[in-house]
Amino acid sequence: MPSRITRGTTRNVAALICLIATFHPAAAATTINVTKFGAKCDGKFNDTAALQLAAQAVPEAGGVLQFSPGICVVSAATPLKSNTRVAGQNTTIRNLPPAAWAHGVGGAFVINGATNVTIEGMRFSWQHGFYNGGVAHIIEATNASHVVIRHNVSDGGGDFAAFIGSSNIVMAGNQVTEVDNSCFDSWGGARQVRVIDNRCSTTTRTHPGVGAVQFTGIRTDFGPAINTGFYAARNDITINTPNGQAFEINGSPKGGANQDITIEDNHIVIAAHAWGVLVTYAAHGKIAHNRIDMSVADILGAIYVAETAPDWEISDNIARAVPGIKAAIFANKGAGGRFIGNRQTLLFTGDRQ
Repeated sequence: MPSRITRGTTRNVAALICLIATFHPAAAATTINVTKFGAKCDGKFNDTAALQLAAQAVPEAGGVLQFSPGICVVSAATPLKSNTRVAGQNTTIRNLPPAAWAHGVGGAFVINGATNVTIEGMRFSWQHGFYNGGVAHIIEATNASHVVIRHNVSDGGGDFAAFIGSSNIVMAGNQVTEVDNSCFDSWGGARQVRVIDNRCSTTTRTHPGVGAVQFTGIRTDFGPAINTGFYAARNDITINTPNGQAFEINGSPKGGANQDITIEDNHIVIAAHAWGVLVTYAAHGKIAHNRIDMSVADILGAIYVAETAPDWEISDNIARAVPGIKAAIFANKGAGGRFIGNRQTLLFTGDRQ
């Protein structure tokens, strides 16, 4: 990953620290241990009902939903209330097979209309395979606000974290592998989303619309939405999926807006016939100081800003490519903006680090 942190990054990280500090329940918050409600977390017993009962027991004023070491298996998601902090302690949540789920494999936690929720220190092991007959969003938040997802480890699933119409979201320090659609996915009117210091990789299986990190001004019904305020820095993203994108920034041709976006100081690896950063129907953004390693020759492009995306700055990015690449490495087709200081070098065997 790039070691240089820009002045803009420093300002944003300082703001991020202040933002996270406001999200926790009160210092004297009640601790609810899931084992007290019957969760065995032995890798065999279905812990769904116990986890849901424990989550409902968190007081309205705030509390910690505490997990003990072990493997909890589930057949439905656990809804989280406002002012809840989920705290793992060498804990893994694993999905039961599809037959155990009412509507195909879903997720571990749902946050619907809640505020001030943190999920940290958890591990998730989810079935591979696109959506698995269900949405397979391991963490899903709809119309939520002030949510922190940090220092978790996850493998599999459709999305690791999906935010629909939610605001003031922080995803930091997570390690996510083998997702079939997206590690961090925000759409349908998302506002003020921060993606910092994460590691993310996608599956090699081919599926339409795969973007490791997505910020999309489109509703779930594909109508237009207004997304604003996206910041991504110091992430290590590997796109392994053909025709996918490491960063997918798009809006709707029918209207709405997707704007005020910054992608800087990230390390992107393109390991398939895919894009590094693809921007369509989005305005007022900056892509700067990223390092993009292209480990295969048959790529779609490192950074591509389409005609439908005006006022973008693409500056001081470094693309390291294996010999034989024929695609345009950097392209800014949108009106306005700046395109300066980008350069391309050769990527040799052993260079990826």
